[in-house]
Amino acid sequence: MKLWVHPLALDELDEAAAWYDAREPGLGNDLVDEVNDGLRWIEERPLAWPTHSIDPRYRVFHLWRFPYQLPFSIDGDSVNVWAIAHSKRRVGYWRSRTQI
Repeated sequence: MKLWVHPLALDELDEAAAWYDAREPGLGNDLVDEVNDGLRWIEERPLAWPTHSIDPRYRVFHLWRFPYQLPFSIDGDSVNVWAIAHSKRRVGYWRSRTQI
């Protein structure tokens, strides 16, 4: 499978990492590492992750250490990651991005 990450998702990751680093140096890097691990898991096993509770056309990978999720969809041989979304804020906001 080919992995694609929405550019705004990358911006979200940069923002979240900076926020965590401001609280504890190095913590932002831990977040980035965990997101990268999640992206690898999604790319390797996209069907292993549960469907999203709001819309079953999407699946979601939940980070273990941080309160973030990676909502994604499968389109043929491509896996599209739509956001690096905080689990408790603005639920489902990223769905407007899928109208590309």
